[in-house]
Amino acid sequence: MKRLNVPKDIKKYVFKQRIPYVIFFLALMALITLICISSKYIPPIGTAVGIIVAFVIFYDLPIFKNNLFDKTWVGEIVKVRDLSVELPVRGTSRLVPYRKLSGTFIMFTLKNKDRKFKKIISLPKNTPLNSLMDIYTPGSHMLHIGGTKQYVVFKETNTSYICPVCGIENPAENTHCFDCRHTLIKNLENNTST
Repeated sequence: MKRLNVPKDIKKYVFKQRIPYVIFFLALMALITLICISSKYIPPIGTAVGIIVAFVIFYDLPIFKNNLFDKTWVGEIVKVRDLSVELPVRGTSRLVPYRKLSGTFIMFTLKNKDRKFKKIISLPKNTPLNSLMDIYTPGSHMLHIGGTKQYVVFKETNTSYICPVCGIENPAENTHCFDCRHTLIKNLENNTST
């Protein structure tokens, strides 16, 4: 499998962004452990089970899942689906009507050399979907660097590049983002290794 070589300045930025979440997560786990150990009503095996259950619950919370446990991935867009009127039921392949959304949700089916996978992206509520469907076309490649909130699309011919950290559009001749000064990833071939 090809691995994305993330530039050092972006790795450093992501590391700094994750420190508060690591501290918060460890503090919560320490608090749960302390409560389980100090309780005279919970046997030692119950303490271990309590800690494992707490970890599973905390792992699934959006504050940790989207920031601390977020992964870097690259994939080719296979299919794009607007979820403004329906959302998938967790753990199944069926969709249910959903009318009270706080934003626009798009589900991407992506593939890389190893597997197909799905990602759901939340966009601001009044985002025009027609313009987005021109950007997110099947056959284009999409990149997400774990710890950032941006999803970058690479097409055959790019006249500008989106910063993977702040999301600002930059001219093709720039090597660094003119807003946040992070390195731009201009093509995936030069930034991947086996």
